[in-house]
Amino acid sequence: MGTTRAAERRLGAYYIRGCLEGAVRQGYDPHDLLKSAEIDPTVYDDPAASIGGVEMQRLFVTVCNVMDDGYLGFFAVRNKIRAGYMVGAAAVNCATLGEALKRMGGFVNAFRSDIRFRCRRAEDSREAVLTFHASGMVDGVEPHLVFWFETYWFYKFLCWLVGRRLPLIRVCIQAPECGQRVDYTMLFDCPIAYEQPSGALCFDPAYLKLPVVRTEAELRAGAFVTDCSDWFELPDGQPTLEREVEQLLADLYREGARTPTLQVLADRLCASPRTISRRLKKENATFQDIKDRVRRQLADSLLLTTELPVSGIAERVGFAEPADFTRAYVRWTGHTPSAFRELHGH
Repeated sequence: MGTTRAAERRLGAYYIRGCLEGAVRQGYDPHDLLKSAEIDPTVYDDPAASIGGVEMQRLFVTVCNVMDDGYLGFFAVRNKIRAGYMVGAAAVNCATLGEALKRMGGFVNAFRSDIRFRCRRAEDSREAVLTFHASGMVDGVEPHLVFWFETYWFYKFLCWLVGRRLPLIRVCIQAPECGQRVDYTMLFDCPIAYEQPSGALCFDPAYLKLPVVRTEAELRAGAFVTDCSDWFELPDGQPTLEREVEQLLADLYREGARTPTLQVLADRLCASPRTISRRLKKENATFQDIKDRVRRQLADSLLLTTELPVSGIAERVGFAEPADFTRAYVRWTGHTPSAFRELHGH
């Protein structure tokens, strides 16, 4: 979706108040939340008010963070930000979209009973159908807004995950159609079916093979929110080579490679090492810098989530000597590996 088209769209009082409805029901002051999102608080009381996509995304994220609830207070059981991050981390650590959806579904279904998540092939195998059935909403909330906010936000995440807009065949929404709405057909670029038994995103099953191009480091840094800072924006175009190289190196380390070289990487990408280096230079990146970043991310994870000794972690991230790893880690973080562990209470 182009920037010009996104900039032309506005969301009126129905959406402004709707985004705040769950918070208001739990005692939060909507004017304070609007101020925190750097939006004029008077829009809450003005039936003719409207905001743009950048403001709506700031409001959505602000409400989620203040309430520590990715579902905006719409459900009786909140979805803590940490839980949402763990679902996202499960996705970015997969090789393909299909694998990511399977892992995300397994994670959500394991800890929630009010939201059921499933990805399946249609009987004729012409569609992949990602379904999500929700129950347990707070009495009185507007169901149309609940399903629209959550369906579109999830769709944005899937597009970000693969670095491109995911073409849809159709979208199903559990709630009835609403007159006070933006053009959802244009947002999703496909037909919309309302009052369905479950919400669903339907797409060509070939897209299940799309590679996941994002990393946990990007997720941790909040890149999903900043890369598409306008509510109406979706990722457009292919990911940078830097991101492809970072993801591939992360995969190689997970597969047990100790010192993946530029030649190994080039072979995986079907290009020469010289070509890879030249293209990375155009992106102001180097293979060594990316490799160090991946090694640091892996080292951080192993230090915080395992009991491996520093010598074992050094070997896992490709250092022959623990002392070399310690020097490198101090250069990366300003701390020794042991000090980093202690600092974070592990």
